[in-house]
Amino acid sequence: MPVRISKFINGYVTPEDVGPDLKVRKGLPPFMLSFTSDYKPVMTWNTTRTCNLRCVHCYSDSETKSYAGELTHEQALKMLDDMAEYGVPILLFSGGEPLMRKRVFELMAYARKVGVRPTLSTNGTLISKDVAKNMKRAGLGYAGISMDGYGDTNDKFRGKVGAFDAMVKGVENCLSEGVKVSLRFTVTQHNAQDLPKVFDFLEQKNLPRMCVYHLVYSGRGSDIMADDVERKFSRTIVDQIIDRAEYFHKKGFEKDILTIDNHCDGPYLIIKLREKGKHKLADDIYQLLLKQGGNRSGIGFGDVDNLGNVHADQFSWDYSWGNVKQKTFRQIWDGISNETIAAYKYRKPLIKGRCGKCQFFEICNGNFRARAKFATGDNWESDPACYLTDDEINVYKDAQGNYHSHDPKIESETEELKQKAEHYRKLGFNVPLALAGEAAGCLSAIPKKVSEDYLAQAKILGNTTEAAAAAEAEFTKPDPKRLAEVERLRPEALQDAENAKGINPTLEQLQLSGATGAAGA
Repeated sequence: MPVRISKFINGYVTPEDVGPDLKVRKGLPPFMLSFTSDYKPVMTWNTTRTCNLRCVHCYSDSETKSYAGELTHEQALKMLDDMAEYGVPILLFSGGEPLMRKRVFELMAYARKVGVRPTLSTNGTLISKDVAKNMKRAGLGYAGISMDGYGDTNDKFRGKVGAFDAMVKGVENCLSEGVKVSLRFTVTQHNAQDLPKVFDFLEQKNLPRMCVYHLVYSGRGSDIMADDVERKFSRTIVDQIIDRAEYFHKKGFEKDILTIDNHCDGPYLIIKLREKGKHKLADDIYQLLLKQGGNRSGIGFGDVDNLGNVHADQFSWDYSWGNVKQKTFRQIWDGISNETIAAYKYRKPLIKGRCGKCQFFEICNGNFRARAKFATGDNWESDPACYLTDDEINVYKDAQGNYHSHDPKIESETEELKQKAEHYRKLGFNVPLALAGEAAGCLSAIPKKVSEDYLAQAKILGNTTEAAAAAEAEFTKPDPKRLAEVERLRPEALQDAENAKGINPTLEQLQLSGATGAAGA
């Protein structure tokens, strides 16, 4: 989950707003979904891998060419029906460059009608006035436009001279057509110095939202792992974000400033506030982060790639959970008989090193698994991008290199959990599925009853594989009311899609024109 710095420090959301058991309901602001006890995952869909630019940190390693095997229009409609049945609240249309997908506006309009709010992640360079009008007509929630530096810095990141100017024009075209815009900034050593200018741009254009992304080592992002900011500079960057959030608040500008992909930002914010003597605010934020549960890859967030493969997040393409061409989204997402899928949904028994003993685990959930996997080769090792010190997370390393907590309670609980995990592993059990019933708070997305039924069935059947399959079959039954609602809405959704038809810049058009990303007037 994102760390909503401005919402937290300026009191836009409090523990009282969230309450003990907030439920998803009509009219609930989208940012409040992550605090609900019954929320479903926000999903990203890489609509196409084709792109008009070649960004140095692209996790999908996209280029200006066509890719075989991408979802057809009909397969995409079926996927949207499945997501609506499951209750996916928001779908981020991503890429590549999603605006290069044929009939993308029809898909956005269809998604909205069946109950999945469409949003967009784009480089912004292809948003002409006509494209912006089509985005508005399709019912787009907002356009997240990437701005990874100011001027030449952005162009170097994007691999194209003039990309910055085209992006700015795209932002302006969105605003003129009433399309909400959120800026996206992925920080590295080479663009960190431009962060103040990007904030200035946010203010000048009166944009309501900005997401600051930490680098995740995936795709071409893995090639620039060495360019990730050093730990001390991560603190400086978060400090700048806090300062700007406070500045906007004092000026009366309500901006949603958040950080994404490094969940130690939350504990760091709490530590900073306690140092300043703001203990009540720090305690309130802790309670809010506790509700969110830290990293939610495979729980509250996931990705469908351009081929239809489902992943824990958009940085974890090395492992597919299943394909929407062959199974329903529900069958894939809740496929807990697969131990890797179950492990994402309850990972605490598996997390190693300093992350496993950290005093902030319940509000971080072990941070980013994709980054740990790339850096160490082990999906369950500590995330190397955590910039908190051992003292700050209350751990120490013994002579053998093993980490321990200074807190006897945490040390005892984590060691006991590891022993149970090892016990079940030796018996051939699905470890996270077996232990999920003991999980506290929202660290597990596997219901307690499902875990308990699995253990009971394993004893009766004497076969852990069959027991896991039985638990999954019960867990993945479709919701008949949602199914009926999707069936009822489908004719209207198809009509809305027909009404949203618009011309968007396809690969063929770009190749014919020789254009590589200029947004027209």
